[in-house]
Order: sequence, then C-alpha cells, then structure tokens
Amino acid sequence: MTGRGKNWRTGMALAMFAAVAACNTRSSAPPPMLNVPAGRVCADKISTIGARAVVFDGEDPGAIDLVIDEGSTCLTGADGKKSLYQVVELPDVGAEYILSVESFQQGNSIFAPELQLLGSNGSVIRDVSHDDMMFRGTSLTALLRAKPGERYLLIRSDPQTVGLGESRVMDSIRQNGGYNAATGGTFYVYTGATTTNTMTYSHGGKLKIIVRHMPKRS
Repeated sequence: MTGRGKNWRTGMALAMFAAVAACNTRSSAPPPMLNVPAGRVCADKISTIGARAVVFDGEDPGAIDLVIDEGSTCLTGADGKKSLYQVVELPDVGAEYILSVESFQQGNSIFAPELQLLGSNGSVIRDVSHDDMMFRGTSLTALLRAKPGERYLLIRSDPQTVGLGESRVMDSIRQNGGYNAATGGTFYVYTGATTTNTMTYSHGGKLKIIVRHMPKRS
C-alpha cells in the first residue's frame, strides 16, 4: 500500500472516531432547564393511575429512581400555572417509616420539587413545600416521617420556583500524601478550595425516593 493510501485510511479512521466521540459527548450532556409549553393542555386533577410502587418489607431499604421530563403528566393548578408531576405508591407496612426524596443537580439545573402525601383515595393529607427541603451537597432533600394511611407521594414541579436561581458556596479539602526519603516517614499536605455552584430551578429533573425503617430506640 502506498503512503498516500495509508494516510487516507488513517484520516478516515480518525474522522470516524471523532464522529463517535462527538455523539457520545452529546448523549451524555445533562438536559437543559425544562419549561412547560404555554399551549400544552394539562389536567386539573391528579391521577394515581400508573403510580410507581416502592417495595419495602420494613427491614431492608427500598428505593426507586424517577425522571420527570417533557413526557411526564402535567397539571394546571388553581392559579392557572402548569407543572409536571409523577405519583409514587408508598408501602403499606402499618407503621411509621422514614421517607427520603432527593432532587439531583443536572448540569446547571435542578428539579424544583413540591410534595404532597395522599390517602388511598387520592385526597391530600399534608403538603411539603420547596421551603421545607434542604440542600445536602448539590442535592435538594426532604426527610419525612411517613405515617400509616399515607398511600401515595405526589412529586410535582413548583411553578413559583421554576426559573429562579440558586447559588451555593462549596468548600472542599484534598489530602495528598508523600514519602520523605531523608527521614523515612510519610507526610501529608492538605489543600482547600472554595467554589460557587450556581443552578436554575426547572420543571424537569432526576430524583431518588428511599424508604427506611425508623431508627430503633436504645
């Protein structure tokens, strides 16, 4: 094969590799902040049909992952504002347990959650607003004590919060070790950094729901 032929084949291989790498980069990129289109027709009542169930036997934790996106069911509130939602069927264990709802940052956006605990007939038992949740690292988390009779968890986007920004200062410490040949001992160097993490609340996002047994009293 001539040198020209080798160069042509090499160029084609590199071009194909670059194309595949570009596709992989695009597919792994986090989704942008999601809005509900103004023209979308949404229901005015919550439906528990098709609710995802959390399997929990009262001992081992149970967990499910949820993604709320443009394909999720939408709801029009009493104020006329629209939101996206999903419903989770909670375990019926006849006792209290710990319910955790965690909203993860994706790129520069994070789902703006608003929670409601519902009875078996879909009636609202109690509300958990966005203000009742707290950040743990880059995740927004709600920790609740779920009670018998609370059979469904409604997770919907909070239209009052969507589009607002959140900035959080993050501190990190790194430990680096080394060996001192002169003394025959090891040493450690600690370095720290402070960064500002900025995100925008979105109608869509990624969440994890976990149920755990109540801590045993000593």
